Amino acid sequence: MLASKLPVFSIQKEEVVQIFNQQLENCGVEYFDYFLLHNMNIHHYNSVVKSCKMFEHMQEWKKAEKIKHIAISFHDSADVLDLILSEHPEIEAVQIALNYYDWNSAFIQAKACFEVIRKYQKQVIIMEPVKGGMLANPPKNSNLTADASLALRFCGELDGVLAILSGMSNLTQVKQNIESMKDFQPLSNEEKAYIEKLTVAYKQGGPLGNIDFNQYKDVKPHGISLASLLETYNSCMI
Repeated sequence: MLASKLPVFSIQKEEVVQIFNQQLENCGVEYFDYFLLHNMNIHHYNSVVKSCKMFEHMQEWKKAEKIKHIAISFHDSADVLDLILSEHPEIEAVQIALNYYDWNSAFIQAKACFEVIRKYQKQVIIMEPVKGGMLANPPKNSNLTADASLALRFCGELDGVLAILSGMSNLTQVKQNIESMKDFQPLSNEEKAYIEKLTVAYKQGGPLGNIDFNQYKDVKPHGISLASLLETYNSCMI
């Protein structure tokens, strides 16, 4: 399966077709299996995506058999995702950041976004399943152990998952990840309970500790979610 993305954050209207054709040429192919609009959020959606008629172009490319499936890479709230999917039923797959740490996140909204995708019966492409490697390295003072396998299996048992992009950087990691998904076994109740312990341990490693930031979701000074700000700060400082 070969996929590519259109950089919606840095593109002019007259460049859309040119960049797409250049991508095909660079890859030496006549079509992409999946083609995504990259870094989709409400700002990009209401500006460059609409002004450059990107979805219209993608539908034309699909009719011309230059792409097999239309998709987006998404970074915003579940409400925004619901809006986009309701207005563009041609979307077939959505790529989101999803892992057990961010599952109930006020900022990432992994669970909420996943549920929106499945409500529209679209395929899910998961990125950041191990959160940049963090979920394979529990805080030392927690006395807990974990590896990437647990995080990958958390994602792998979810409904509608097309692919898990684990960000492997060497052959050893490739082999470990393949082994994790080979003869796949869903998480046991004991493993799910252990994941909850790990999540608490990670959050306690931040300066704000294991706080339910969702309690501040309606506090939005200057239109900015306080819950998202606090959670992002806590995660970055772990």
